[in-house]
Amino acid sequence: MAKGNWLELDLDQPDIVLRGMADDSPGTVFSGRLIAHLCEPIRVKSLTMVLEGHERLEWEYHNNGAISTFHRQTTPLAHTWTFSAPAPAPAGGGRRAEAWPAGRHEFPFSLVFPGNLPESISIPYASVGYHLRATLRRTGIMHNSIAIQREVQVKRDLAFDGGFGAGAIDVENRWREMMEFRIAADADTFAPGDRMRARFMFQPLVKRMRLTKVGVVLKEYVRCHKPTGHAEKTVSRIAALAEVVPGRPGEARASRPGADPLPGVDLTDTLEESIQLTVPAEGRRLQYDHISSYVEITHKLKFSIHFQDPDRKPHTLWISVPVSVVPVLAGDCARAGGCELPTYQSAALDERIVVAGIEQSPPEYDSVVASSSASMHSRDAATIGPDASSANSSCSASVCEDQDGTEVEENDEDRALRRPTPHASPLPTPAGSPQLKSTDDDMAGLFRPLPPPPPPAAVAFPSR
Repeated sequence: MAKGNWLELDLDQPDIVLRGMADDSPGTVFSGRLIAHLCEPIRVKSLTMVLEGHERLEWEYHNNGAISTFHRQTTPLAHTWTFSAPAPAPAGGGRRAEAWPAGRHEFPFSLVFPGNLPESISIPYASVGYHLRATLRRTGIMHNSIAIQREVQVKRDLAFDGGFGAGAIDVENRWREMMEFRIAADADTFAPGDRMRARFMFQPLVKRMRLTKVGVVLKEYVRCHKPTGHAEKTVSRIAALAEVVPGRPGEARASRPGADPLPGVDLTDTLEESIQLTVPAEGRRLQYDHISSYVEITHKLKFSIHFQDPDRKPHTLWISVPVSVVPVLAGDCARAGGCELPTYQSAALDERIVVAGIEQSPPEYDSVVASSSASMHSRDAATIGPDASSANSSCSASVCEDQDGTEVEENDEDRALRRPTPHASPLPTPAGSPQLKSTDDDMAGLFRPLPPPPPPAAVAFPSR
């Protein structure tokens, strides 16, 4: 514990996370408490706090054969909180000082952080940083101020859109009628510290094909430019890489006696290799995806296949796949505790959220029949979820059985996320669930005959 008088910053969230693109982000609330710990009574002149953001851009570019320099420095944000400012003393004698007793003095603060501000970045040609600084000024000549400063990271999560980052990587191709290959990865959106897992599958079409190495590289691309597109500069760097040499320990790899050992294995039948790549968590090694008027940061996974043809000539294939690097994934939002409250529109559309004062009534019969009929006649009505034809599974409500007889039980999270469907139109499969196919039994309950309406009651008219 610190001795003497000192200040403490207690933030509700360590980072500011903006969700969505800069043009449509609703912003977020930045809040916390400034705490003054005093070991003795003091007289305070003022207590203020400032949140400032600084943007600095500078790079060289070619302009008509000459090298020019683009430079821009701005302050996108400057907000000041005044917690204590005594009234001026009479007769122009400066300001009065407040007497504070020893102990703990807490001052809450909050700010609606705009969603169109740039997020924090740090690259050789561009930097955006936000700093929070609090200062307590006291009376006296020596040591008359107490200050604390802290850097605040501003991140932008493009996974705010529900359809963003829900895909996977699946590439299939053939090389010169000699080899077929397929690359499959579990996701195309990653957060710092995530582990990417991919599988390479090979099918030789001729003899004497040899696989020597497979690899994957996470590469970062930076494009700096003016809003008009001029003064452009592009750079790239390797953020992470991984390589795997196929082969079992102790396998004989020499093609002939006395020759140097050859890495890899001969492709005599279908072969599968797995590889893992850890996404760097340090900001100096990897930046998040960033799109602004001056800087664009994107990422790609580049898979490599190193092999030899039947003539023992080496070849290398590169397969580039765009991916996204975000500060936090949508599934980690609730655990991180930094998600905004849902808007009224999203809450009304999400049946998991109960809106007070709104009673949901069952849909009318005509609307159910119309929507169900449209789904039955649609070409995509027989598929629930993307690319269900490749799932090869026949599923019931909560237990799915693959063609090989393996049962896959639905976990509690998938069961909780399953929404009741008033009609049989296609809906996306919950994350982590097996692909499903709809059957005619699912719509059987939608076409049960309704009971006949009661006959109208007789109305007696008085006789004249």
